[in-house]
Formats: sequence, C-alpha cells, structure tokens
Amino acid sequence: MKDTIKRHLISFLVTFAATFILVLAPSIQTGSWDVSFLLAVVIAAARSAFKVAYEFAILPLMNILIDWAGKLKDNK
Repeated sequence: MKDTIKRHLISFLVTFAATFILVLAPSIQTGSWDVSFLLAVVIAAARSAFKVAYEFAILPLMNILIDWAGKLKDNK
C-alpha cells in the first residue's frame, strides 16, 4: 500500500511539473502565475483521480468480467 501511495504521488508531481512547465511560457508573457499553477494542479489532480479509479475499480471489474466470460464460454 505504501508503494502504491508513493507511485501515485510521484505520478502526480511529474504531471504537475510537466503541465506547469508547459503553461509557463504564456504565464511569463502575461505575468499571471496563479492561473498556470491552478491549471497544473487541476490537470494533475484529474489525472491522478482517473488513475486511482482505473487501478482500483475498472481493472478489477474488467478481470471479473473476463473470468465470467471465460466461464460462460466453457459452459457452451
């Protein structure tokens, strides 16, 4: 569990840094740092939320569905 939290935290920080750097040039030109910071946080949080949902909900459900389909195929 601890490794999973570390992995997700590192993923969040990498996404945040990449987004912040991507939005950095327009921020320098306009002088609006708060917008780029908030945009980077929102994008990183959305990606993290999707990643957690995918790993903890979608993948297990897909495995259950695959097992069910395999049993259904074997019964025919």
